[in-house]
Amino acid sequence: EEELLSSMTFQVLASEALSYTILRGDVPAGYMWFSPVNKGALYERFSTMWTKMSAAAVIGDAARERYGIDLFKVGLSEGTVEPINDEAFESAENLIPNLSFLFDAVYTFTMAANSLLNTGTALEDIKGSLLLSTLRLTNFTGISGPISFDENGDRLAHYNIWNVQPVVRRRLENSPSDVRGDFEHTFENWGQTPGPGTGRSLEDAASEAVQSVV
Repeated sequence: EEELLSSMTFQVLASEALSYTILRGDVPAGYMWFSPVNKGALYERFSTMWTKMSAAAVIGDAARERYGIDLFKVGLSEGTVEPINDEAFESAENLIPNLSFLFDAVYTFTMAANSLLNTGTALEDIKGSLLLSTLRLTNFTGISGPISFDENGDRLAHYNIWNVQPVVRRRLENSPSDVRGDFEHTFENWGQTPGPGTGRSLEDAASEAVQSVV
């Protein structure tokens, strides 16, 4: 407000890092928020699997031996957060929103390493430029959606765009021609090829608001 960012002078564009402002109700009309799509076609199966797991399956004695957890450079007891517990698996609602990206990132490395092993590459040679070039060719359906990469190694991801537009609720008691400034979220989805949205312009939205009041 001090910098007049809430006025019609500015077009505010934000990433998911500022998503909390959507809930505050003090963002200006035209506020746009980019958010990466984290739930693909397989997400429901992933969330079902999550609720069937337990802490023992992740950090129990058998899991520690199987996954070599005790060989990590930073041990569980030295971590900055508490180890996962059974409460985390009680409901799919406990899933961290970005966990699907982490799962797919690890699985991408696994797919690339497996591909190289199948071609006869020695395990100790799976690293550096060889691993990177194989990663860029990896293509599969992940938890967060289709996984593939462009020539720069960037994932061809999908993004949702929230576009905040005004909604007329009622007339102001002393100013029949004024519009009350409540907001709603109109939802748009951009795919792998970025392009302009298809929502109403601010001018159209303002025009519709005035016509509905007059």
